[in-house]
Amino acid sequence: MRGAPCPYHNKTTIAAGVTALLDAFPAIVICPPHLVPKWIREIEETIPGAKAVELRRIGRNADDPGDINDVKAFFDAVEAGTLGEKPVAVVANTSAKMGPGWKPAVATRTIRELRYGKWHKRQVLCCPKCGHPVMDDHGSAIAVDGKLPKRRLFCQGQIPGWEVDGEGRVRRDNEGNPIWGKRACANPLFVFDQSRRWSIAEYISKHCKGKFKLLIADEVHQFKGQSSDRGIAFHQLVTACKWTLTLTGTFFGGKSTSIFWLLYRLNAGVRRDFTYNEETRWAKLYGVLESKVKRRDDDGEDGIFTGNRRRHSKAKEQPGISPAIINRLLDTTAFLSLKDLGIQLPGYQEEVITLDMPDSQGHQYYNMDRFLKQQAMDDNRYLSVWLQWSLARPNSGFRDEAVIVEGIDDEGKKTGLKKNLMELPAVIHPDDEGLPKETWLANYCLAERQQGRKVLVYLRQTGTRDIQDRVQAVLEKAGLRVTVLHGSIDPRKREEWIAKRTPTTDVLVCNPKLVETGLDLIAYSTVIFYEIEYSLYTLWQAVRRVWRLGQTQAVKALFSVYEGAMESVALALMGRKMKAAQLLYGDEVGGAIVPESEGDFLTQLARELLAGSKLPDLATLFAEDTQVSHNPLGSMTVPSVVMTVPLDTWEDWLQQRGVVVVRKKRRSTAPAALPGQASLF
Repeated sequence: MRGAPCPYHNKTTIAAGVTALLDAFPAIVICPPHLVPKWIREIEETIPGAKAVELRRIGRNADDPGDINDVKAFFDAVEAGTLGEKPVAVVANTSAKMGPGWKPAVATRTIRELRYGKWHKRQVLCCPKCGHPVMDDHGSAIAVDGKLPKRRLFCQGQIPGWEVDGEGRVRRDNEGNPIWGKRACANPLFVFDQSRRWSIAEYISKHCKGKFKLLIADEVHQFKGQSSDRGIAFHQLVTACKWTLTLTGTFFGGKSTSIFWLLYRLNAGVRRDFTYNEETRWAKLYGVLESKVKRRDDDGEDGIFTGNRRRHSKAKEQPGISPAIINRLLDTTAFLSLKDLGIQLPGYQEEVITLDMPDSQGHQYYNMDRFLKQQAMDDNRYLSVWLQWSLARPNSGFRDEAVIVEGIDDEGKKTGLKKNLMELPAVIHPDDEGLPKETWLANYCLAERQQGRKVLVYLRQTGTRDIQDRVQAVLEKAGLRVTVLHGSIDPRKREEWIAKRTPTTDVLVCNPKLVETGLDLIAYSTVIFYEIEYSLYTLWQAVRRVWRLGQTQAVKALFSVYEGAMESVALALMGRKMKAAQLLYGDEVGGAIVPESEGDFLTQLARELLAGSKLPDLATLFAEDTQVSHNPLGSMTVPSVVMTVPLDTWEDWLQQRGVVVVRKKRRSTAPAALPGQASLF
């Protein structure tokens, strides 16, 4: 059972059934924090006689002088029999990774520095033990108002004492006497915030190894990071348990490396054939690497004796996957969907709404975009400024804004001063009807209400540049009942909070990240992405909140963009990434989407735009002939193909998915396949 990612619905129920079938008690479940109550409830409802409890922390409670150790208390209760014969522990992934934490611990002192021939006094940060100034990466003392590096530091100063070698042993002279001189201070310049708190995952791996028979990891794609805290905590729990069952509806993310570290932690064969840092070799074998060769005509690197031109080759991974990766998955992975269970969901329909910007809005947007793009091309430090403003401004044109950035000196350091790049006045008058997208949204939601359909509206700008109040005001002015879900609502209470307000709500407005996992929003049947969410995983999971078991109405998903704006280009790029996942999942494209950080997506978007790449138009990417799909996992790009005939061979499977296998004659110099690796060509 180790390393079995199973993308299916009702994962909780089936995982509980597997636990009971294996009699794998005690078991432990790691899941997102807001799903802890749901796991506890469904385990006790599904497994007769089971008792589930939450592991919250290991540390000291401020209200109790004694120590708290939920793991030890759990096993004490197991031995005492108070949890019955089928005990299950449930831990939030945030609690599993949470350690003591640390913060800087430095003092201050005044030093004298010689600058421009004169001595100047300056207050700097220093070691509280020896007083040596804390130095930055350039060898300069850090001022009191300066920023320390985001890593734990140790004092580099020298203090009187016995000299020591690299292993900490006292140096001695030829006669064996200790040598008095100076030694490194090495005093830690940090302290732990909560020295009595311990990571639950680390504690289990060190003190309870083998005590849990089965680890169930829900939403396992969240642990795919190479060195993320959640990924490390997951690895510690995997090594501490006999079996591991992993669950996710979104296993693969379009690029082969999106699953490399996840499989490395779960699959012994991957660990045997690859080292921890060989993601590039993995991509070469199972993904798509694009190599670019650039002639270096102006860098003075022509061969001195030969006159040969130097060329620089650079490879980067592109969306796509090799069929050979299936050999890494078949023995440990079960791909299941509702159609395998004989359950039919209502229809699913997608549509892209493209709107034109009026002259005032378009003139301001294109001027801003050209100016910021030129700034980014001249200095890549302004790249994120250009991307964020070009993506966000079309939907915030109702208010005055200014593009303000933090000043940066010639060395790339932030000066602490603010720089106003340009002013952006509101493009509409307060008495006007509103922006085109606002008017369309209000009219569409009114039409849906007349048909008895509730609407879920997703926004991206819900933080410092919040537009939720504006959207709410526009909808309420049209006569709609609107509820806004803010991030301040406790994740564990969101399900109850939404259910209480849904009967009196026509439109629910929120950021898709607040509802991406675990919530059932089947009371809503229309999903509108007022702003495009640039995490592909979050976008798809947000749709899945509505289109799931229990939904009785046909579901519609609409993506609204302005013609010619960067958000329309971004949507096309996401469509291309989604299509790249079809090879692994076939017609089940939606289930193949996993998280990508916003920074990675925006970086690729910038590269596409700066390079002048031509992306397919939206009509091509989003179901040109028909927008209806009855695929149990849905399709964000093309209508699904229902398998009607049994498959006998691997080639039959590929042909049903439109993959053309071209057999090439193998050259005698071709490298042999690795042990256990099958070659398709």
